[in-house]
Amino acid sequence: MGTTKRVKKYKNYMGRNFKKSRVAEKLPPAKRSSLMSKIRSKNTKFEEGFIRLASLKISNGFITHVRAIVGTPDLVFEREKVIVFLDSDFWHGWQYPRWKQEM
Repeated sequence: MGTTKRVKKYKNYMGRNFKKSRVAEKLPPAKRSSLMSKIRSKNTKFEEGFIRLASLKISNGFITHVRAIVGTPDLVFEREKVIVFLDSDFWHGWQYPRWKQEM
């Protein structure tokens, strides 16, 4: 009788299997570049929705996408000296548990 090795899946909030290893790039560089150029870094649906809600709920004003500040924050409250970055899982480490294990 053969023994089978069971792979324990990593528990996470979206049910992703972080134990699975990375696969090699399937697209040629030109095609990958074309696809990536279509991904917006500002004025995304998530960002527009958040800004719309913030403008309704917050009485004092804010400005968006200030390039003079390092990192180009999404919202800047000048009077309070507060900046806000609206980061989503797309760019910002949704696979971090898997990457950490591979290091």
